[in-house]
Amino acid sequence: MSPPSLPPPDESLVERSLAGDEDAFGALVSRYQGYVAAVAARTGVRPADLDDAVSGVFLKVWRSLHQFRPGTPFATWLYRITVNHAFDEHRRTRHERAHGELPDELRDPRPGGTERLLGDERALLVREALAELDPLYRAALFAVYVEGRTIEATAAALGVPEGTVKARLHRGRHLLADRLRRRHPGHFGG
Repeated sequence: MSPPSLPPPDESLVERSLAGDEDAFGALVSRYQGYVAAVAARTGVRPADLDDAVSGVFLKVWRSLHQFRPGTPFATWLYRITVNHAFDEHRRTRHERAHGELPDELRDPRPGGTERLLGDERALLVREALAELDPLYRAALFAVYVEGRTIEATAAALGVPEGTVKARLHRGRHLLADRLRRRHPGHFGG
């Protein structure tokens, strides 16, 4: 009896996908669709929109697979695409909502649900402002403050030195705070 064969490494699947092997790309999708859905959900994608988000991410992956750098973890590259896609979609759908209608995230039909409304509204405003930041700052802030990653893990995921992550966090926090204070002084003290 022969030992079970190991699944092909990500780089091999990427190379085969670039050569036109659709099954290899399908293997990447199967391997990472749960990961993409989890990252998208943590960025604020609503459960009803997760399938569309996952499809959108893998469409972007297919179109930009030639930009993947061998020697770097595929999951790291995929993480960046997923976070940027989720924030781009959040920004796009925010503009499509009717102004007089409460966003789904703020609706709470339970008795006493309105007590949490202010906190929920502040969270939504922060998420919207974060989505508008430059992707360099947005990715660092999201990884550290939303996902709870360490500086070291964030640096590895983004492929930059730890000092760069620290600088982006510092600058990103200031940009985010300034934006929130200017746009929403009643919520964030103008």
